[in-house]
Amino acid sequence: MSTRKYLLVIAGAALLSVFLFVPDVNRGVPSTVNDANGESEWTPEVREFAEEEPESIVVTVSMNPEEYERLRVENNRFMMKYPNIHVELNNIEQESVAHDVWMEQLQLGEAPDVMLMNSGWVQELAVKGYLLPTDSLGTGTGDPAPDQPVRLRAPLLWNSYLWGVPLDANPSIIVWNKAMLASASLQNPPKDWDGFKELAERAKAADPEARMVALYPGGLSQLLYWLDAWVPVNLADAAYLRGSNEARNDRLRWLGMAENPGGLFRLSNKLTLGSELEALHLLSAVVSWSEYKALPQAQQNKLVIDHNEPKHVWMDSRSFVVSSGTGAAESAFAWVAEMTSANVQQQNYERFGRLPAINSLYERNSFTSSVSETPPYWWMSLLNEDPAGKPPDPEWPNRRAGWEALWRQYAIGAIDMEAFIGAVQQVQGSSGKSL
Repeated sequence: MSTRKYLLVIAGAALLSVFLFVPDVNRGVPSTVNDANGESEWTPEVREFAEEEPESIVVTVSMNPEEYERLRVENNRFMMKYPNIHVELNNIEQESVAHDVWMEQLQLGEAPDVMLMNSGWVQELAVKGYLLPTDSLGTGTGDPAPDQPVRLRAPLLWNSYLWGVPLDANPSIIVWNKAMLASASLQNPPKDWDGFKELAERAKAADPEARMVALYPGGLSQLLYWLDAWVPVNLADAAYLRGSNEARNDRLRWLGMAENPGGLFRLSNKLTLGSELEALHLLSAVVSWSEYKALPQAQQNKLVIDHNEPKHVWMDSRSFVVSSGTGAAESAFAWVAEMTSANVQQQNYERFGRLPAINSLYERNSFTSSVSETPPYWWMSLLNEDPAGKPPDPEWPNRRAGWEALWRQYAIGAIDMEAFIGAVQQVQGSSGKSL
């Protein structure tokens, strides 16, 4: 062999060794993507392998436009990390519409692979066989996950399995006019119904223009929270929407008599809630936690939060579920795992104020740079207490739909309080309609 040919063979062998032994550098090079605020963030390492077949999944959620835009950013990041998985995202903004759409799709076998829904609906769908268990990729035993709040997992458990992955919660709270409490020589809100009525009488005597409580028109979650706020845990039943309870009816009658024409109104500007309560001579209001968190500090300083123990276990929480009809379960679970990661939940809390479903995020940690970005630690203790009541039964969503329709009728003046009370007691779980 000539010297020239020999050198060519040596060079070829060296080049081949480079291709065989040098890793694919593109897999380790991070890319950037702009989020909804135009900020540049690193994407995770790409996870595609040559032997993996391309796969598509459909994900449908129910959330407001701002949250949905943020989810789209996270979804794009997921598809960059898993190029072999294509994800089609859809949003149904109105929660009640989403429930009806999903029920029809599940019955027809046409449901999305993944859905984000109110945790109170999960048991209903699990009992009917529409969902896959979510613990250990559908093969688990329902053993507790130590870093997930007990109360956010409780409504997802049925038949010893978990049927959803909790994402967040947005419970109602009562905020109090600090100045009006001080004028009644109180630093803390009343803890029971008699104490509340006594405070209301004193406030009215001191200020004839005083009004006692604001509830959003048609906001059923706020009404249920207010009804149960004044009773011990073992007597709370409003949130379960079952049967008749005379003590609960008495609280409703009081509300009907005490309201300013109606005591039910939409506060005009949630960013000035403290000032509005002062201007309206309003003693208290029921708002969601995310609405309170969005207030400027100056407005929060005018309010006192009632740290009441939640009386029901789902607290406007949301969970991802996977349809039993999916043909891409592994990809669906991989997507859910990414969308419920600690980093994503922390960013969601900072942007939208919904409480995360990971206990460690309630302590100052590597995910936060400021105490103000960390959910209050007292929430973690409330979220991890053993639920006093049972999770919602499978017919709860239907009863809720019936109550909600009636409450909207009351809020617009179509029925009075006595008619509301009478109709509520006839709401049937099987139809969700009043008779």
